[in-house]
Amino acid sequence: MTPLSFLSKADFVASLIIDAAVLYLSFKAYRRTRMTAFALLIWSTFMSIILEIGLHLRAPTSPQDSVFFHEWYRIGYLAQLIIWGIAVILLIRYVQKSFEEKPPPNLSPHPSAVDAPNSATRPTPAVGGGSSPGR
Repeated sequence: MTPLSFLSKADFVASLIIDAAVLYLSFKAYRRTRMTAFALLIWSTFMSIILEIGLHLRAPTSPQDSVFFHEWYRIGYLAQLIIWGIAVILLIRYVQKSFEEKPPPNLSPHPSAVDAPNSATRPTPAVGGGSSPGR
C-alpha cells in the first residue's frame, strides 16, 4: 500500500465518521429546536456523504467520463459548501444573539397606576376665586 492510497482510505473513513456524527447530532438538535440552521446542516452533511462515497467508488472509464464526473462533483461540492456555510452562519448569529446584553426588566409600577389622579394628593382649589391660599 502506497502512502497516497493509505491517505485516501484514511481520508474517506475519517470523513464518513465525522459526517455521521454531525448528521446524528444535527438530527437530534433539529428535532428539539426545529431551527433552519440544523435542517441545512443535515442536507449539507448528507450531500457530503454522497459526494465522498461517489469520489471514493468511482472507476475512471474514459477521459470524457472522468471530466464529466469531476464537473458534477465540483458542482455538488459547491452547492454543499454554500448550504453548509449558510447553516454555520445562522448558528453563529443565533449564539451571538443569545449573548447580547438585554436591557434590565422594567421594575416600575404600571404607568397608569402612577399617572392616575388620586383625590388624596390632588390640591384643593381655592374658595372665593382668589389665587393665594391664605385668603
